[in-house]
Amino acid sequence: MGLHTGEAQVASADTGADYVGFEVHRAARVAAAPHGGQTVLSETTSALVANDLPPGVTVRDMGRHRLKDLRTDENAAAVAEICRRLDGLPLAIELAAARIRVLSPKATLPRLERRLALLADGARDLPARQRTLRGAIAWSYDMLDADARTLFETFSAFSGGAALAQAEAVCAGPGREDEVFDGLARLASASLVRQRELDAEPRFGMFETIREFAEERLRQSGRHDAARRRHAETFLDLAERAAAEVHGPARGRSSTRSSASTTTCARRSPGRSRPPRPRPRCG
Repeated sequence: MGLHTGEAQVASADTGADYVGFEVHRAARVAAAPHGGQTVLSETTSALVANDLPPGVTVRDMGRHRLKDLRTDENAAAVAEICRRLDGLPLAIELAAARIRVLSPKATLPRLERRLALLADGARDLPARQRTLRGAIAWSYDMLDADARTLFETFSAFSGGAALAQAEAVCAGPGREDEVFDGLARLASASLVRQRELDAEPRFGMFETIREFAEERLRQSGRHDAARRRHAETFLDLAERAAAEVHGPARGRSSTRSSASTTTCARRSPGRSRPPRPRPRCG
Protein backbone atom coordinates (compact mmCIF):
# COMPACT_ATOMS: atom_id res chain seq x y z
CA MET A 1 0.00 0.00 0.00
CA GLY A 2 1.22 3.52 -0.74
CA LEU A 3 -0.03 6.80 0.72
CA HIS A 4 0.53 10.37 -0.41
CA THR A 5 -0.94 13.64 0.83
CA GLY A 6 -1.43 16.65 -1.42
CA GLU A 7 -3.93 19.15 -2.76
CA ALA A 8 -6.00 18.00 -5.75
CA GLN A 9 -8.50 19.81 -7.95
CA VAL A 10 -12.14 18.87 -8.36
CA ALA A 11 -12.64 17.87 -11.97
CA SER A 12 -15.94 19.69 -12.34
CA ALA A 13 -18.85 20.92 -10.26
CA ASP A 14 -21.01 17.84 -10.84
CA THR A 15 -18.54 14.97 -10.47
CA GLY A 16 -18.18 14.93 -6.70
CA ALA A 17 -15.21 12.72 -5.85
CA ASP A 18 -13.52 12.84 -9.25
CA TYR A 19 -10.26 14.72 -8.81
CA VAL A 20 -7.46 15.71 -11.17
CA GLY A 21 -4.05 17.31 -10.96
CA PHE A 22 -0.37 16.55 -10.45
CA GLU A 23 -0.84 15.41 -6.84
CA VAL A 24 -3.42 12.83 -7.93
CA HIS A 25 -0.95 11.50 -10.48
CA ARG A 26 1.78 11.41 -7.80
CA ALA A 27 -0.52 9.53 -5.40
CA ALA A 28 -1.17 6.89 -8.05
CA ARG A 29 2.56 6.42 -8.57
CA VAL A 30 3.22 6.19 -4.81
CA ALA A 31 0.47 3.58 -4.53
CA ALA A 32 2.13 1.53 -7.29
CA ALA A 33 5.63 1.68 -5.75
CA PRO A 34 5.35 -0.83 -2.83
CA HIS A 35 5.68 -4.60 -3.21
CA GLY A 36 5.11 -7.48 -0.87
CA GLY A 37 3.69 -6.32 2.44
CA GLN A 38 5.21 -2.85 2.36
CA THR A 39 3.40 0.32 3.35
CA VAL A 40 5.09 3.27 1.69
CA LEU A 41 4.53 6.90 2.66
CA SER A 42 5.51 9.96 0.69
CA GLU A 43 7.58 12.60 2.45
CA THR A 44 4.54 14.86 3.00
CA THR A 45 2.44 12.04 4.46
CA SER A 46 5.30 10.88 6.68
CA ALA A 47 5.65 14.37 8.14
CA LEU A 48 1.92 14.48 8.94
CA VAL A 49 1.78 11.14 10.80
CA ALA A 50 5.21 11.19 12.47
CA ASN A 51 3.86 12.25 15.88
CA ASP A 52 0.65 10.17 15.78
CA LEU A 53 1.85 6.65 15.06
CA PRO A 54 0.50 3.77 17.21
CA PRO A 55 2.82 2.30 19.87
CA GLY A 56 5.48 0.09 18.36
CA VAL A 57 5.04 1.51 14.84
CA THR A 58 7.91 3.45 13.32
CA VAL A 59 8.70 4.98 9.96
CA ARG A 60 11.95 4.06 8.26
CA ASP A 61 13.55 6.47 5.81
CA MET A 62 14.13 4.52 2.60
CA GLY A 63 15.89 7.42 0.90
CA ARG A 64 14.88 8.98 -2.40
CA HIS A 65 12.84 6.85 -4.77
CA ARG A 66 12.24 7.93 -8.33
CA LEU A 67 8.57 7.53 -9.14
CA LYS A 68 7.97 6.34 -12.66
CA ASP A 69 6.79 9.00 -15.14
CA LEU A 70 6.87 11.92 -12.68
CA ARG A 71 8.87 15.11 -13.09
CA THR A 72 12.64 14.71 -12.89
CA ASP A 73 15.54 16.97 -13.76
CA GLU A 74 15.89 15.53 -17.25
CA ASN A 75 12.22 15.93 -18.25
CA ALA A 76 11.23 19.02 -16.25
CA ALA A 77 11.50 21.36 -19.25
CA ALA A 78 9.41 19.03 -21.43
CA VAL A 79 6.74 18.67 -18.73
CA ALA A 80 6.54 22.46 -18.34
CA GLU A 81 6.21 22.89 -22.12
CA ILE A 82 3.44 20.27 -22.27
CA CYS A 83 1.50 22.18 -19.61
CA ARG A 84 2.01 25.45 -21.50
CA ARG A 85 0.85 24.02 -24.83
CA LEU A 86 -2.20 22.54 -23.14
CA ASP A 87 -3.08 25.99 -21.76
CA GLY A 88 -2.93 24.68 -18.19
CA LEU A 89 -6.28 22.91 -18.65
CA PRO A 90 -6.58 20.26 -15.89
CA LEU A 91 -8.35 17.65 -18.04
CA ALA A 92 -5.87 18.07 -20.89
CA ILE A 93 -2.90 17.67 -18.53
CA GLU A 94 -4.49 14.62 -16.88
CA LEU A 95 -5.01 12.95 -20.27
CA ALA A 96 -1.46 13.80 -21.31
CA ALA A 97 -0.14 12.29 -18.06
CA ALA A 98 -1.87 9.02 -18.95
CA ARG A 99 0.05 8.98 -22.25
CA ILE A 100 3.37 9.09 -20.35
CA ARG A 101 3.04 5.35 -19.82
CA VAL A 102 3.98 4.82 -23.48
CA LEU A 103 5.44 8.21 -24.51
CA SER A 104 8.13 10.13 -22.67
CA PRO A 105 7.46 13.85 -22.12
CA LYS A 106 9.96 14.73 -24.87
CA ALA A 107 8.30 12.29 -27.28
CA THR A 108 4.88 13.73 -26.41
CA LEU A 109 5.77 17.31 -27.37
CA PRO A 110 5.82 16.99 -31.19
CA ARG A 111 2.54 15.08 -31.09
CA LEU A 112 0.81 18.02 -29.42
CA GLU A 113 0.51 19.67 -32.82
CA ARG A 114 -2.71 17.61 -32.94
CA ARG A 115 -3.80 17.75 -29.32
CA LEU A 116 -7.32 16.47 -29.80
CA ALA A 117 -6.20 13.30 -31.56
CA LEU A 118 -3.52 12.57 -28.95
CA LEU A 119 -5.63 13.18 -25.84
CA ALA A 120 -8.41 10.80 -26.77
CA ASP A 121 -8.57 8.23 -23.99
CA GLY A 122 -9.57 8.89 -20.39
CA ALA A 123 -10.69 6.65 -17.54
CA ARG A 124 -13.71 4.51 -18.43
CA ASP A 125 -15.44 5.28 -15.13
CA LEU A 126 -15.67 9.01 -15.96
CA PRO A 127 -18.62 10.62 -17.75
CA ALA A 128 -18.24 10.44 -21.53
CA ARG A 129 -17.54 14.17 -21.80
CA GLN A 130 -14.46 13.77 -19.56
CA ARG A 131 -12.87 10.79 -21.30
CA THR A 132 -11.42 12.79 -24.17
CA LEU A 133 -10.45 16.41 -24.64
CA ARG A 134 -12.56 16.62 -27.78
CA GLY A 135 -15.54 15.24 -25.85
CA ALA A 136 -15.17 17.84 -23.10
CA ILE A 137 -15.13 20.73 -25.59
CA ALA A 138 -17.91 19.18 -27.69
CA TRP A 139 -20.15 19.01 -24.62
CA SER A 140 -19.93 22.80 -24.23
CA TYR A 141 -20.20 23.32 -28.00
CA ASP A 142 -23.39 21.24 -28.20
CA MET A 143 -25.03 23.52 -25.63
CA LEU A 144 -24.74 26.51 -28.02
CA ASP A 145 -27.44 27.66 -30.41
CA ALA A 146 -26.76 27.78 -34.16
CA ASP A 147 -25.63 31.45 -34.22
CA ALA A 148 -23.24 30.96 -31.30
CA ARG A 149 -21.75 27.86 -32.96
CA THR A 150 -21.15 29.79 -36.18
CA LEU A 151 -19.44 32.60 -34.26
CA PHE A 152 -17.35 30.12 -32.25
CA GLU A 153 -16.16 28.40 -35.41
CA THR A 154 -15.44 31.60 -37.34
CA PHE A 155 -13.52 33.15 -34.45
CA SER A 156 -10.98 30.33 -34.76
CA ALA A 157 -9.47 32.33 -37.66
CA PHE A 158 -7.74 34.41 -34.95
CA SER A 159 -4.76 32.60 -33.45
CA GLY A 160 -3.65 35.45 -31.19
CA GLY A 161 -7.04 36.91 -30.31
CA ALA A 162 -8.74 40.01 -31.64
CA ALA A 163 -10.12 43.37 -30.65
CA LEU A 164 -13.88 43.72 -30.93
CA ALA A 165 -13.70 45.73 -34.16
CA GLN A 166 -11.68 43.01 -35.91
CA ALA A 167 -13.98 40.28 -34.58
CA GLU A 168 -16.98 42.16 -35.94
CA ALA A 169 -15.33 42.58 -39.35
CA VAL A 170 -14.46 38.89 -39.69
CA CYS A 171 -17.27 37.12 -37.85
CA ALA A 172 -20.41 39.19 -38.49
CA GLY A 173 -22.88 38.62 -41.27
CA PRO A 174 -24.04 41.64 -43.31
CA GLY A 175 -25.67 44.17 -41.01
CA ARG A 176 -25.17 42.00 -37.92
CA GLU A 177 -21.98 43.52 -36.48
CA ASP A 178 -23.76 44.54 -33.26
CA GLU A 179 -24.55 40.90 -32.47
CA VAL A 180 -20.89 39.87 -32.26
CA PHE A 181 -20.22 41.36 -28.83
CA ASP A 182 -23.24 39.64 -27.26
CA GLY A 183 -22.22 36.39 -28.93
CA LEU A 184 -18.65 36.60 -27.67
CA ALA A 185 -19.94 37.38 -24.18
CA ARG A 186 -22.01 34.17 -24.28
CA LEU A 187 -18.99 32.20 -25.45
CA ALA A 188 -16.95 33.69 -22.61
CA SER A 189 -19.64 32.60 -20.13
CA ALA A 190 -19.32 29.08 -21.53
CA SER A 191 -15.51 29.27 -21.10
CA LEU A 192 -15.00 28.84 -24.85
CA VAL A 193 -13.33 32.24 -25.31
CA ARG A 194 -11.38 34.48 -22.94
CA GLN A 195 -11.87 38.20 -22.49
CA ARG A 196 -9.42 40.80 -21.21
CA GLU A 197 -8.99 44.55 -21.42
CA LEU A 198 -6.37 46.34 -23.52
CA ASP A 199 -6.34 50.14 -23.33
CA ALA A 200 -9.83 50.00 -21.78
CA GLU A 201 -11.14 48.08 -24.82
CA PRO A 202 -12.27 44.44 -24.76
CA ARG A 203 -10.05 41.88 -26.46
CA PHE A 204 -11.05 38.27 -27.00
CA GLY A 205 -9.02 35.12 -27.51
CA MET A 206 -9.16 31.32 -27.42
CA PHE A 207 -6.99 28.72 -25.79
CA GLU A 208 -5.13 26.94 -28.61
CA THR A 209 -6.64 23.63 -27.48
CA ILE A 210 -10.17 24.99 -27.94
CA ARG A 211 -9.25 26.84 -31.15
CA GLU A 212 -8.10 23.56 -32.71
CA PHE A 213 -11.57 22.11 -32.09
CA ALA A 214 -13.30 25.24 -33.44
CA GLU A 215 -11.15 25.25 -36.57
CA GLU A 216 -11.99 21.59 -37.20
CA ARG A 217 -15.68 22.47 -37.14
CA LEU A 218 -15.10 25.50 -39.36
CA ARG A 219 -13.44 23.32 -41.99
CA GLN A 220 -16.27 20.81 -41.80
CA SER A 221 -18.79 23.61 -42.36
CA GLY A 222 -17.18 24.65 -45.67
CA ARG A 223 -16.73 28.25 -44.46
CA HIS A 224 -13.03 28.04 -43.63
CA ASP A 225 -11.66 29.65 -46.80
CA ALA A 226 -14.17 32.52 -46.66
CA ALA A 227 -13.34 33.21 -43.00
CA ARG A 228 -9.61 33.17 -43.70
CA ARG A 229 -10.10 35.56 -46.62
CA ARG A 230 -12.08 38.03 -44.48
CA HIS A 231 -9.40 37.72 -41.79
CA ALA A 232 -6.62 38.57 -44.29
CA GLU A 233 -8.56 41.48 -45.77
CA THR A 234 -9.41 42.93 -42.36
CA PHE A 235 -5.82 42.92 -41.17
CA LEU A 236 -4.51 44.19 -44.50
CA ASP A 237 -6.77 47.23 -44.07
CA LEU A 238 -5.57 47.61 -40.48
CA ALA A 239 -1.92 47.40 -41.54
CA GLU A 240 -2.44 49.99 -44.27
CA ARG A 241 -4.08 52.40 -41.84
CA ALA A 242 -1.27 51.84 -39.31
CA ALA A 243 1.31 52.51 -42.02
CA ALA A 244 -0.43 55.76 -42.91
CA GLU A 245 -0.29 56.83 -39.26
CA VAL A 246 3.40 55.96 -39.01
CA HIS A 247 4.47 57.65 -42.22
CA GLY A 248 1.87 60.42 -42.45
CA PRO A 249 1.26 63.63 -40.46
CA ALA A 250 0.18 61.60 -37.40
CA ARG A 251 3.31 59.42 -37.37
CA GLY A 252 4.38 58.16 -34.00
CA ARG A 253 0.80 58.03 -32.69
CA SER A 254 -0.01 54.50 -33.78
CA SER A 255 -1.90 52.84 -30.94
CA THR A 256 -1.00 49.80 -28.91
CA ARG A 257 -4.15 48.13 -30.22
CA SER A 258 -2.95 48.50 -33.82
CA SER A 259 0.42 47.03 -32.86
CA ALA A 260 -1.15 44.04 -31.12
CA SER A 261 -3.56 43.39 -33.95
CA THR A 262 -1.02 43.63 -36.74
CA THR A 263 1.24 41.25 -34.83
CA THR A 264 -1.62 38.76 -34.77
CA CYS A 265 -2.07 39.23 -38.49
CA ALA A 266 1.60 38.70 -39.24
CA ARG A 267 1.68 35.51 -37.18
CA ARG A 268 -1.54 34.07 -38.49
CA SER A 269 -1.65 35.01 -42.14
CA PRO A 270 1.80 34.89 -43.76
CA GLY A 271 1.43 35.09 -47.50
CA ARG A 272 -2.34 35.09 -47.27
CA SER A 273 -3.16 38.71 -47.94
CA ARG A 274 -5.15 39.71 -50.97
CA PRO A 275 -3.43 41.09 -54.10
CA PRO A 276 -2.29 44.75 -53.89
CA ARG A 277 -4.96 47.29 -54.71
CA PRO A 278 -4.43 49.27 -57.92
CA ARG A 279 -3.07 52.74 -57.16
CA PRO A 280 -4.34 55.86 -58.94
CA ARG A 281 -1.98 57.17 -61.63
CA CYS A 282 -0.91 60.78 -61.94
CA GLY A 283 -1.13 62.57 -65.23
